[in-house]
Amino acid sequence: MKLWRSKSKKKEFVRTNGQDTIVFKLALKPTGVFPRLFQLISGAKFGQGKTTSMSCALARPYKQLFESGKPIGRINYVFFKVNKWPSHVLGSLCFTLGHRLLFYPGLMERKVNWLYSKNTFQNIKSTGFVDHLTSEKDFASWHMTVLELDGTKKTHLQSSKTKTVSKNTVFWFGLSIRDPNVLETTPEELTLVFHSPPKDSDRRIKSLLKARENAIFHLTTLNKISLNKGEFLHFDFFIGPSDLDHKKLPCYVPISEPIVSGYAQAFKEGTHFRSHPVSLEGIEEKTWVVVSKHVGRLSDKAIFTIL
Repeated sequence: MKLWRSKSKKKEFVRTNGQDTIVFKLALKPTGVFPRLFQLISGAKFGQGKTTSMSCALARPYKQLFESGKPIGRINYVFFKVNKWPSHVLGSLCFTLGHRLLFYPGLMERKVNWLYSKNTFQNIKSTGFVDHLTSEKDFASWHMTVLELDGTKKTHLQSSKTKTVSKNTVFWFGLSIRDPNVLETTPEELTLVFHSPPKDSDRRIKSLLKARENAIFHLTTLNKISLNKGEFLHFDFFIGPSDLDHKKLPCYVPISEPIVSGYAQAFKEGTHFRSHPVSLEGIEEKTWVVVSKHVGRLSDKAIFTIL
């Protein structure tokens, strides 16, 4: 489901100790007659509250611009909603100037305990947190970046190969979560505050605005299917063409203990899933986000799947 574009409020400058403090507000509210009418009639509240957290998935893609002035690339946001509003942040997608595809997960707890790969699990001893996942420009391999609280990299996870599932289509990674509350609640307003050398402030603001130019945010759902007690959610991320036959895509949900206990399909006739192609400026391929629900209990709040 395509979502309305966000509305950016006017930027603000404050000069202190030779540095500019730039305040940029991003309003995640419906614009236009139909979205506003839908919200009024249904009582749906897409987001809730306000945030200034630079650790949230909506803000993390901008950190390199704020900290070093390095250009961002293009950004799009992916949200998720099931059972009731407000929605949750599934994550941010970024296509860099180096032609790499990044995903910043919207997990509330991003500490890496272990990864699921090829029907086995790998223990990860780390005090850091997952910042983002990077697909290399040929889409043949990817890696996960784990950062400590001070922003340094102490945990080094080996690069993983993507899996070719059909012509021009690869499986990137999978993410399973116990319930939507594992994800950040979508805020109604995000305020970004950062410092900049005065001579570079205009360029950084232009880069920030360009990063989201023409982006149409996406709301992923299970359509009208609800999530019940004893069930969990799974998201598969594929990279492929816009005319991809999503009905033929496989589901790489983990089903074995100790990762999942009591696994079973949620539907007798097979796995029902909903596919959402997400676009980014500068890249022809779509990031296909495929969501499904399953019966069972995950051993952790969130599990990444690697093939």
